[in-house]
Amino acid sequence: KKQKDSVKFNWKLYDGSGKLMDDNDYTFSPGKAMFKLNDKKIPK
Repeated sequence: KKQKDSVKFNWKLYDGSGKLMDDNDYTFSPGKAMFKLNDKKIPK
């Protein structure tokens, strides 16, 4: 079973009151470590 090109996923972190604290997009490629991280700055 061949793996597809790259895998992207989004990871969000919320604090106890449900406020969005962190929002990151990760991109993975087979045979490599994480090669791209899009860390979106959350307006405070």
